[in-house]
Amino acid sequence: VAVVALPHCHWCDGSMVDLEAVGAACRRRGIPLVCDITQSAGVVPFSVEKVRPAVVACSVHKWLHGIYGCSLLYAAPGF
Repeated sequence: VAVVALPHCHWCDGSMVDLEAVGAACRRRGIPLVCDITQSAGVVPFSVEKVRPAVVACSVHKWLHGIYGCSLLYAAPGF
């Protein structure tokens, strides 16, 4: 497995992914974790320090009430 890419919250049914547990499992195996937090940003807390993902991406037009087409991207130092 080269990378694990998951949403924080599923867009259809709202089910949550335990990204802290997934992140820990990925780190044990040396696999980068990419998180899409578009559906949860602004509503559900997300901690880069706890999840420790390689990359976090987020469109801001949902709960952050940003302009459609604008996004945020975080890349961990050294990634």
